[in-house]
Amino acid sequence: MTEIFLKFVNMGIAAGWLVLAVMLLRLALCRAPKGLTLVLWGIVALRLVLPVSIQSIFSLIPSVETISPLIGDMQEPQIQSGITVLNSAVNPVITQAFAPSPEASANPLQVFIAVAAVCWLVGAAAMLLYAVINYWRLCHRVRTAVLFQECTVGAAHVRVYQSEYVVSPFVLGIVRPRIYLPFRLEQNNMEYVLEHEQAHIRHYDHWWKLIGFGLLSLYWYNPLIWAAYVLFCRDIELACDERVVRDFDAVQRADYSQALLTCSVPRRMAVVYPLAFGETGVAARVRNVLHYKKPAFWLIAAAVLACAVVAVCFLTNPKENAEEDIQWDVRPAILMDSSRYIDPYMSASKLPYGYVYAGTLDAQQANDTGLEGCAYYVSPYNPNYIYVYQECGTPVGTHAVDSTLRQWRYQPWIREGSGDGTKQLTLEEVQRLSEFGDGLTWTDFMQRYDYVETGSGLYIQVYGIDELFSLWIGGFSTDTVPMYIYLQTDKEPEDRVEIRTQDVSDFIRSHLGTAGTEANTYQVQFPAHEFGKTEYNAQIFEIEPFTLQITLPEGWTLVIPQGEQEAEQGGAGGFSPVLIYEGDKLLGSICYNTFEIPQEGEYGIEHVAIYNQLMLGAHVNWNNEYQPVTESETTCTATC
Repeated sequence: MTEIFLKFVNMGIAAGWLVLAVMLLRLALCRAPKGLTLVLWGIVALRLVLPVSIQSIFSLIPSVETISPLIGDMQEPQIQSGITVLNSAVNPVITQAFAPSPEASANPLQVFIAVAAVCWLVGAAAMLLYAVINYWRLCHRVRTAVLFQECTVGAAHVRVYQSEYVVSPFVLGIVRPRIYLPFRLEQNNMEYVLEHEQAHIRHYDHWWKLIGFGLLSLYWYNPLIWAAYVLFCRDIELACDERVVRDFDAVQRADYSQALLTCSVPRRMAVVYPLAFGETGVAARVRNVLHYKKPAFWLIAAAVLACAVVAVCFLTNPKENAEEDIQWDVRPAILMDSSRYIDPYMSASKLPYGYVYAGTLDAQQANDTGLEGCAYYVSPYNPNYIYVYQECGTPVGTHAVDSTLRQWRYQPWIREGSGDGTKQLTLEEVQRLSEFGDGLTWTDFMQRYDYVETGSGLYIQVYGIDELFSLWIGGFSTDTVPMYIYLQTDKEPEDRVEIRTQDVSDFIRSHLGTAGTEANTYQVQFPAHEFGKTEYNAQIFEIEPFTLQITLPEGWTLVIPQGEQEAEQGGAGGFSPVLIYEGDKLLGSICYNTFEIPQEGEYGIEHVAIYNQLMLGAHVNWNNEYQPVTESETTCTATC
């Protein structure tokens, strides 16, 4: 039910932009035929009832899904209004008020949405009940009405009644509409009144008003829809007046205006009977009748064009992704080692385990994607992915992105022909999803990745990843919060980690690092990153890249810093340091520097610093091949 409620909320918000446009256009077309104004309200009705719409580059709707159906599962709930200023003002408030707390037994936003959905249904039912009760009361009130005459309106046979309980003439009934008149109505006004009410029936206004009230009942919480309904009812009467007085002369229009004044009732009386026609908005109607002139052809043409423009701009949805209309062979792609990497999707705040800096994209590799100069990262464990550190949209859910909120993150690009990442769960996806913590649900996995069901008593889904890992989700049902979401090894099922609360990267690192000698061999391309680069040392970072292969002892890991602060832990003496850890303990770093082979001078050949951080000193014996230049008890300056 909450999904249906949020769907109606989003449809109402999208239609609200159209209502505002119609209000403005209604003022601009004040001299155009009022029948065309009703066409504009018909466009609003279509926007309110159509659950889907075609996409268009001409759409002026900022966002068709302001509130994501997944907002209740977000760690930091946010809206996507399509207006950056509004998002920036509202989202911090929403996040502060509704961000889930680990100590809470229920997600506050999920509770709020569920309560709001119930209130919505109760309100809609109350509106409909109000209409039914008042319609029945009105029918009961005129049950003693006397038949005055019968007439034919189009193909309908209509009866006209008079009653002492009728204050102002109106049409009552849906399938068989009837006209009710007060006994006190003077004969000279009778003809005008009957023509007016017959015009309502001839153009099925009683049906259009019923539909309008039905939509108002569904969107009762939206003040713009209330305003639209009030203006729609007023425009129905104005359009009906114009149909009647179209061929009247000035004297007849004056008499018709007098009839309107005679039959007018207080506004509150008209509101009591929402499905009956009463004489409302009399002052504006009298002015419109007295000043009525047949509109010029150009004015009618301009009004018709305006209606068409409104329909195109507000009945269509904005294009969500221009790539959907681009052929596969022209989709934006990064060119790397004779392969095309395409179709970026959800970004990550940190690199998955195993990815190392591989350089920056040159113009040929960036291939007109606008990513030239951005750092990219590769992994020996998964050649089908590369990660690019680039400006991209901000995730507002496990599989939802707000493209208007830009920030720098690690964006995966997939090698063409290797799949789109939506079926086979990968370690990269597990690490990215783990960032959402307790906000993860069954649907974050089961709607995108292949799985098998198992278990007895509990409901369990198993997602195969590779020959070493699999992901297990268990609970009482998919409608409840999962009891556990484990990433575990297939050889030792008890060797596992709860991805919502524990460090997934450490778990993966520990197992890939002990899988064999080769698994703990790293290849690092220097410069490994550009943290610490300034205008004074820029030439040091502009060297021709070189690759260092290093095999570390069991339990040791090589980590590329993810920020300036982390890079500073590498110490002084070189540039672009990479860090070596044993568990959480920092053992040392590897960095590089440049040098020039000096000429023999007065004091002979004086060597300068050459990769002086490449040696680990007293921490471990160095077995890689290198050429010592100077040595001491704790350090060795060398070339390699």
